[in-house]
Amino acid sequence: MPSATVFLAALAVAVLGTVGCQQQPEQPGQALGAPPAETPTAEGEAPLQQSPPPSVEQQVTGELQEVDLTAQTIRLSVAGTERLFIFSDATTVRGASGPQGLATEAGSQVAVRYRQDQGTNMALDIELLAQQPQ
Repeated sequence: MPSATVFLAALAVAVLGTVGCQQQPEQPGQALGAPPAETPTAEGEAPLQQSPPPSVEQQVTGELQEVDLTAQTIRLSVAGTERLFIFSDATTVRGASGPQGLATEAGSQVAVRYRQDQGTNMALDIELLAQQPQ
């Protein structure tokens, strides 16, 4: 009988020891194995926020500054800030005859529907809204 008691005691210690060694959340409310909400930074720096996943579509409207047909990029001025977008053959252009037509519309208002992919703004749809006054 003493050997059964020793065996049960050893089993209880092993089970409790395993439970106590499980990973605990690093922050209150954080699920086990979940990545932290903010990327750690060096001391004194503001925490970096993670960018939205690439599948999230966004839209912006601004003034067309330049179309580079060779690099397949368009540059917009949005509230005083320049934004660069990459387009491809799959990008839909409305209100102009393709990217070539947009290239002649500097100063016009355009809307760009895009996705961010690894820090790059990939244009899905570009619409010429208002032409620059002649």
